[in-house]
Amino acid sequence: MAQTGKNKLRRWEFPAGSGIRIREIINRYSGRDGGLSYRVTIPRRLAGKRRFKQFSALDAAETWATDQRGGINRDGQKHFLLSPAEREDALAALAVLNGTGLTLKEAATLAKKRHHPPSGVLTVGEAIGKLLAQKEADNLRDRSLRDLRNRVAGLSARSKKNYLITVRTFFNWAISKGYRASENPATAISTPKIDWKAPSILTPREAKKLITAAQTEQKGRLLATVALGLFAGIRTSEITKLDWSAIDLDEGIITIGAQIAKKRRLRVLELVPNCVAWLRAVPSRSGRIAPGGFNTRWAEFVKEAGFSDWGEKRTNAMRHSFGSYHYALHSDGAKTAAMLGHRAGDQVLFDSYRSLARKKDAESYFAIQP
Repeated sequence: MAQTGKNKLRRWEFPAGSGIRIREIINRYSGRDGGLSYRVTIPRRLAGKRRFKQFSALDAAETWATDQRGGINRDGQKHFLLSPAEREDALAALAVLNGTGLTLKEAATLAKKRHHPPSGVLTVGEAIGKLLAQKEADNLRDRSLRDLRNRVAGLSARSKKNYLITVRTFFNWAISKGYRASENPATAISTPKIDWKAPSILTPREAKKLITAAQTEQKGRLLATVALGLFAGIRTSEITKLDWSAIDLDEGIITIGAQIAKKRRLRVLELVPNCVAWLRAVPSRSGRIAPGGFNTRWAEFVKEAGFSDWGEKRTNAMRHSFGSYHYALHSDGAKTAAMLGHRAGDQVLFDSYRSLARKKDAESYFAIQP
């Protein structure tokens, strides 16, 4: 090893033939010598620029010099593009990505896009507020603005819950099929709390008004729909799929096949006497029970019949009315549940229909005759 200077400090190449040099340095504190440290120098021709690192122990300096020589022999000057900590981080990231098919660059690009958006982070509520403010500033027509507000910010808690369940189901399916590798993002969204509200039912007088109007509406083509809704509690979505062949008026029964029923269970209902009487009053009893273009025709019918708020408050009013009055009349939850296609003891039935109607009103309701 070469010795230089009056203090005979050493300076030598290590490892031999590497071009990397180690030099002893005197540590001085307040003018006093404090022992030696060891500076490792890597010349510019090897590292792209001159690099230094100082150690308090010789073995640590030699270990680092040996590591640098190995890196230079393997990668050349690229060895110095990453610090040891960055290199360890990169190796750990590659281990995480193993099996995904993603390169480290691709993963970093995806992460950068999601990490901090250029315009900052907003909650969904804040973003909706900014959108509506922008559209209002753009002089969007009142009707269009109202429609946009209802669509993005006017969902009920029930609708939000239903949408959330659907989204969770979709992501769970995607994960189960291997189309998504990570967790379900919708699980972090809290489920909206739904305040229970009593369902809207028709008074006996309103029920009579509705079915009387159906008698004269285009030769009674909606009469069977109203009768089955009011006095059998059948869902409108089921009625629109039914054919008259499903009804046996002599036996007083109606069969709702599994392919039609919402719950996909066959059910055979015993029709109450006034329902049979109203069905016998229908002029034409063949083919489909509900007329074509039903939704449009129904909306026009209820409006003309004097129920302008039907779409907002009374969408399922016929079914709710039947359930409430049937339960009030019989006080038999299992029987009412069977008529409505619920399982016996279904809590939804009791929450929805219990105590909504009095027995005397139920008697008046089922006494409505043609």
